[in-house]
Amino acid sequence: MEQGTFTCEKLGDLQLRFTKRVKAPRALVWRAHTEPTLLAQWWGPEGFSHVNEAFELKVGGIWKFLFKAPDGTVYQELIRLTEIKEPELMALDHGDFERVHFKVRTEFAESDGWTTISTLMNFASKEVRDETAKHAEPGHASTMGRLEA
Repeated sequence: MEQGTFTCEKLGDLQLRFTKRVKAPRALVWRAHTEPTLLAQWWGPEGFSHVNEAFELKVGGIWKFLFKAPDGTVYQELIRLTEIKEPELMALDHGDFERVHFKVRTEFAESDGWTTISTLMNFASKEVRDETAKHAEPGHASTMGRLEA
């Protein structure tokens, strides 16, 4: 992968994989993903604001936050952490208070001062994956750009 690039791939019928390479050590990229004050500075697409309501960095822990879109719409997000291997892996269920919308597995690999962030999203159906991809690909690209900055 070329340095600093972002890619999105559809894998089979049920998965999306996002990959981003950033010029930063893995420990710092991990901290940016796991410390609420750092998350609030970059998590979400350009123009969105982010307010953490809860963040429990443990298996079974909850990450609850609000996204405010540029048009003023507020989205309540709820994530349950399902696997953590610091600083190399974080897995989670992303949903709301009623159901899981998709599962996410993010791996962090370091090489020569660069960290490759590989995020695999798993969906229940091709239709849900394709509908989500319409917003997730540009949104994730923007979010990763904010992380890199």
